[in-house]
Amino acid sequence: MPEYDFAKLFDGKESLTLEELKEALGDAKLADLATGEYVSKGKYDDAMKAAAKKQAELAAKVEELTQAAEEPKSQVEKLAAEIEALKKSHEDATQRATRLEREKAVSAKVSDPKLAKLALIEAEALMDDDTDFEAALAKLIESDPDYTAERETEEPGTRFVTGVPTKGRPSGTPIDEAVKAAEKAAGLSDE
Repeated sequence: MPEYDFAKLFDGKESLTLEELKEALGDAKLADLATGEYVSKGKYDDAMKAAAKKQAELAAKVEELTQAAEEPKSQVEKLAAEIEALKKSHEDATQRATRLEREKAVSAKVSDPKLAKLALIEAEALMDDDTDFEAALAKLIESDPDYTAERETEEPGTRFVTGVPTKGRPSGTPIDEAVKAAEKAAGLSDE
């Protein structure tokens, strides 16, 4: 739009008619600002449509990125659950292996199977932060040599209680009762 010196338009007149003003301005356009015509309605509508389209594209992109961000979270949660399950499985396997190693260590020192079970349970009960299983087993065997005493039977059916033979001793002897009580306390028996 060319620059005008609007003061020259009036050229001493106090007012101009609309025709005089249009003639003085030539090809310049006039718009009533109160109606919003200073920007053509077509250009305004096109700009609003473009803005709405861009806003919809951005909203779709935000939704896409939000979903993409949720997928790794769910994968992380799934993997964390799998890790916990594997940890538990490893812990269980480690406990079983430890139990088998301890049973083997006791069996090497105590020949009677019932006494071996009792020795295992009692040695585990003696364990603490300062005493490992081997030390507890050694302490137990040292304190009660009956665990390792050689037992010879005079004839089939003869059983011993603390090294003294008793012919055909019925079950329910003190050793049997102690083994059953220890197994029950350790959760190894269903009785």
